[in-house]
Amino acid sequence: MVLDRMLGWAALGLILALACSGAIRQLYTNNETTVVVPVSQRASSINEECVAAAALARVLPTTLSNEATAFLAARADAPRSPPISALPQAEGAAFTRGILAAFCGPSAERHREALVASDSETTIAGVPVVRSTPKLGVALDGTPSAAGPTAMDETAVILYIHGGAYIAGSALGMAHTYAPLSAATGIKVVSVEYRLAPEHPFPAGLDDVTAVYRALLESHAPSRIAVAGDSAGGGLAAALLLRAASDGLPQPGAAVLVSPWTVLNSSRADTHATLKCVDPLISVDTLTTAGKWYASGSDLGVDDPLVSPAFGDFSAASAAASEAGRKPPAVLILVGTRELLLSDSAILARQMRRGGLEVELSVYDGMWHVWATGAQGTLGLPEAVEGVQEAAAFILKHLGPPPS
Repeated sequence: MVLDRMLGWAALGLILALACSGAIRQLYTNNETTVVVPVSQRASSINEECVAAAALARVLPTTLSNEATAFLAARADAPRSPPISALPQAEGAAFTRGILAAFCGPSAERHREALVASDSETTIAGVPVVRSTPKLGVALDGTPSAAGPTAMDETAVILYIHGGAYIAGSALGMAHTYAPLSAATGIKVVSVEYRLAPEHPFPAGLDDVTAVYRALLESHAPSRIAVAGDSAGGGLAAALLLRAASDGLPQPGAAVLVSPWTVLNSSRADTHATLKCVDPLISVDTLTTAGKWYASGSDLGVDDPLVSPAFGDFSAASAAASEAGRKPPAVLILVGTRELLLSDSAILARQMRRGGLEVELSVYDGMWHVWATGAQGTLGLPEAVEGVQEAAAFILKHLGPPPS
């Protein structure tokens, strides 16, 4: 019975996600076949306090691409999924995984076909990973281009950490998050299939990422490793810098964090309140619930600096690099003005700078959570292309050319 209910929630998650992405939008425009609520109740039935903000959310900057404008306009009318806090833990996790799989799965396959030459599922240090090799000489839409990398940098690797609120997502199922970055740099990717909460709370995911990073250090110079991640994966990437310092491991050459979730205590992040009715993708309820599930493994809960790395002390990471005669790792943070996690990036950037790290905080006007690695990706959103190109240029700059 419990399994049937979990599968039912996962299936509903698939339906909702497809509806939100426009694939089966008719289910929400015909009151006789409404899946969740009638059209007239879409906003008020789930989040009444955001009804008044709906008109403001529809005011879009004229600088957006047509594709971005269309996405935000469609999301303004899309139904919100029910809060997972209202569900039993196992069902809430299954529901979230169903939503993410449906929302991201088709895009992952399109990006793999367009940008990936080969990929394989394997293990490193006992942790499941996906090893991915990019196509060369292609633009970020997969078409041939002389501007794309024409040679593989075999000395470098990108360690990628997918998002999913620490409770959902998979390495292969979210290939759209790493394939464009790999193709734009000509660098192979190792994407970590880390363990997820609530079944495996903190520090399981961070332990998995650290184990893979430690193993990569045996085959790559630290200066030839870039760490990258989005959303919860961006939070794990930031936490990895802290863990590496405490474990005495060398710091990577660069880190790229896209819309990182680095404050799991929403009361400590301003935009978790001020932008909760503007962000078209994520909700405070999901963050609060998933954050508690993930942080349950820490005695300090959501305020543990390895859980909420925006409040970590990065001075040890900087000092470790200096003692080794290397520059501290350079960090690029990409974030949008329409995302609930804007504060997470602002606080993290300031804290990293206090710790002596070189940080670039790049804010994209009008963009939403993980726009640069989202379901539209570089195959459907000009702003995603720009974000990936910025991230790729940053990695190439700070890793430098292959040693001769």
